[in-house]
Amino acid sequence: ATLSEAAESRRREMPAALALIILIGGIAAAILDGAAAVGWAAVMSLILIFDVELYRRLESAARALTGRTIAGLALWALFGSTFYAVLPLALLLDGQAAGAAAAMVLWIGAVVRHLSPGREPAWPVALAGALAPALSLLCAPFMMAALSARADWDLAVIAALGGGALMAYVTHARFSVVRAERALRSAQSQRTHEEHIGRLMLQSSDAGMALLDRNGRILAASKLVLAHVKAEDFTKINFADVAVVSPERWNDAFNRALAGERVRYREEEVLFDQERRWLNWDVRPWRDGEGEILGVLTTGRDVTALVSARKLAVGN
Repeated sequence: ATLSEAAESRRREMPAALALIILIGGIAAAILDGAAAVGWAAVMSLILIFDVELYRRLESAARALTGRTIAGLALWALFGSTFYAVLPLALLLDGQAAGAAAAMVLWIGAVVRHLSPGREPAWPVALAGALAPALSLLCAPFMMAALSARADWDLAVIAALGGGALMAYVTHARFSVVRAERALRSAQSQRTHEEHIGRLMLQSSDAGMALLDRNGRILAASKLVLAHVKAEDFTKINFADVAVVSPERWNDAFNRALAGERVRYREEEVLFDQERRWLNWDVRPWRDGEGEILGVLTTGRDVTALVSARKLAVGN
């Protein structure tokens, strides 16, 4: 991911990360019955704050994600994760295996939020940030079995596999969220482009265009149509009342479009502003994302000049 994205992610998630550290530190202090866990929470909070500031400064300096920068950020992430792992290890040595495992999984869950499939520069940093607690989570069952008077290696293997499965689940969940976010951004971007194109078409002065609901009322219209309608509130007007084609022709085309058909007419002769004109016009169904017909879109273009030129050429 780019530095700006990483910086924004850390700024947005820092309050939740600090709350997580304080919560874990408070629970650990109650379990261990000492001030060391409180000191750990204070130092870890400072590390998180410095991390946010570091990325902010890199973003402000427009620092490129070169190999050297990525390596430095990966080492910094490894330092932070290694210091974090001190508390779970202390809980483990105190016989609180469940608490240690929970703390490690929470940290891994917080770190992998920076993993984004297909964005390779983020991988070294995120993996370095998750390395120490991940290795601790996988190795701790074997360490406990080795230190036990009666080693239960089967249980150790099961515990390690369970820890690995938890990490895989957290990572997969993150990837699913990333894919959903990208799909949403893509849809929003596509909708923005479509809206921009729609605005440009409505602002065009050489084509008439109107979007109508199922009752024929005007919802949106181009400049040419609005100039013809000459009404302050065009949304109260039924297009059939202002159409330049005959009412019978328009109603037939409108009803056929509502039934799902695209109706086209070429070089139709009409009387427009007391002048004889020729139009190319069509009516098509307007559908929502699920295919339901919400109304119709009608467009028209004045081709009088073309028809007149062709007639003149034939006469000559």
